[in-house]
Amino acid sequence: QFRTHPFVTTADALRSPGIGRLDADWLIEPDVGAVDLDQVDELRRGAAALEGRLISDAARAFDDPAASSEFEVTTELTGLLAGTERSVTVTRSSVFGVVFQIALLAGYALMLTAAIAVETREGESKLLRSRGARPRDLGALAALEAACVAVPLALAAPFLAARALRLADEFGPLASIGLDLEPSPTSMSYLMAGIGAVVVVVVLVDPLVRGA
Repeated sequence: QFRTHPFVTTADALRSPGIGRLDADWLIEPDVGAVDLDQVDELRRGAAALEGRLISDAARAFDDPAASSEFEVTTELTGLLAGTERSVTVTRSSVFGVVFQIALLAGYALMLTAAIAVETREGESKLLRSRGARPRDLGALAALEAACVAVPLALAAPFLAARALRLADEFGPLASIGLDLEPSPTSMSYLMAGIGAVVVVVVLVDPLVRGA
């Protein structure tokens, strides 16, 4: 048995009569920095099937099924990735719970704001109706006012959310673990912000229209 730097040879050279028993060890280190969370399960299954793949490839390369039985793979990567998957699942569940509570709080605040808006504009709505305004006109005016509030917020929300995450990564509790977040607005964030803006307009306009 000998150890040397990596070298390249052919299967015929390894099968030559001058070669008795050859023991070779390979240390494979995955580039975990390039692995996404969505690729953890694929990497774990690939590591678990690595020994079987080496055996089958060796049988084809050496044209000797007995040679393939000499391969043995020892890795702790499968257990590590399985634990990582469990940790990610727990973390996502915790984050989802917090986000759900924040969404409920935001919805309650929005409904309260809509009720206050209806009460505040009750006298103005009566005055407009006395001058011939129809419920449709009042609804259009309320929709315009709500859009003036919702549209700028929808455009700014993805940038504000990304900035908040960046500040939390730099100065918040995430700073101690060195996560190095680089959040940026995406098409999905704009879609969610647009849906939120539509909900805001509906919640603010509907009570005013029904009260008219």
